[in-house]
Amino acid sequence: MSCTIVSNNILSPEVRESVNTAIRNGIGERVGEWNVVVYQALDFPALAIRIEGPKGLRWSWTFYEQEQVPETIQQKINTGIIAQQAQSS
Repeated sequence: MSCTIVSNNILSPEVRESVNTAIRNGIGERVGEWNVVVYQALDFPALAIRIEGPKGLRWSWTFYEQEQVPETIQQKINTGIIAQQAQSS
């Protein structure tokens, strides 16, 4: 498993690292190359995450206020990837 955080523009280093960790934990030990982009606009409270994985898998989600906790991010990514993989099977 290879997970690359291509970019993450969250200003707070602590929050940026906790989000990166949540993303990696959400992807877990799945095989293949995983590339992630995290974007947070300076004037908007949402946090957008886009993931590209093996076999053309693409998943994205915008996390709003209460959703921006590591546990929620990790869970949403895990279930999102499972759903995408089920659709392509």
